[in-house]
Formats: sequence, structure tokens, C-alpha cells
Amino acid sequence: MEVHVTPETAKKLNDLATTSGRAPEDIVEDALAGYLEEVASVRKTLDSRYDDLKSGRVKPVDGEEVFRRLRARREAALGRGGVPRPPKSPTNGGNSSRARMSRARA
Repeated sequence: MEVHVTPETAKKLNDLATTSGRAPEDIVEDALAGYLEEVASVRKTLDSRYDDLKSGRVKPVDGEEVFRRLRARREAALGRGGVPRPPKSPTNGGNSSRARMSRARA
């Protein structure tokens, strides 16, 4: 298979090959393999999210509503002189490193 690239990309590839001591073909092979793996992973994620929406497991949230909520949180935090904190999530159960350090000092 032949791959055609712009002269600028060819120069970057050749410069990298020179500095790394690797053949340009090997660099292209590794880069393309990594790219294709990433595309497949993104596709799998998107398909899964679409299936979740279609089945009703998750409900879509309007983008404007998300921004409204974010602005409200920011304004509330600025009003009390602080930085907005993310809500406690089920994954950390409120056991952030800050909370653990506070408990450790007490």
C-alpha cells in the first residue's frame, strides 16, 4: 500500500525517523495502528451511548440546560467567595483526598 502525504508531513516524518533512528515506514505503521485503535474505541463508545439513549436507560439533557446549570453553580460559588465544587459522585462517595486529609488532621 502506498500512502501519500504533503511535503510538510514528509519532512516531519523524515526528521522524526532521523532523530529516533526508526524507519519512516515503522513510524507510519505504529501511528496508523494507534489511530485505527482509537477510532474503533470511540466508535464503540458512541454506539454504546446511542444504545443507552435509544433504550431509555439514560435521558438526553438539552445543551442549553447543561450550560444554565453550570452558570448557576459558578454564580453560587462566586457568591460565597469560592470555587465551584463538583457534586459528590457515587464513585468517590465524597471521599476525596481533601476530605480524607481533613479527617486525618482531626
